[in-house]
Amino acid sequence: MLWAEYISSNGENGIEPPAWVGDLKSAQDAYQTSAPGSDASITAVQKMVEIMTGELLFLGTVNAPAPIYHSNNLQNFTEFKTQSYEFYRTYPYRPAQWWLSE
Repeated sequence: MLWAEYISSNGENGIEPPAWVGDLKSAQDAYQTSAPGSDASITAVQKMVEIMTGELLFLGTVNAPAPIYHSNNLQNFTEFKTQSYEFYRTYPYRPAQWWLSE
């Protein structure tokens, strides 16, 4: 949080992050402004993956259960094959296409 404060305040508040954070932000900005599937997009993603794996931003040590509950009245609902907060939990299963039978 203090890194974000530093970046958003142009260094007036917060704590200055390590140099790799700036590199990650630059790669993210390049990714967000490039056409999907373009060379620039692919290069930016590769740079982000390199930084995130090199700096070990996420340490997956916990595999906590996260049950999925639903009503049998919910139609077009498929069994989840993956789940996580980072993946926005239901996104790949198109919840906008579910409906109730009643």
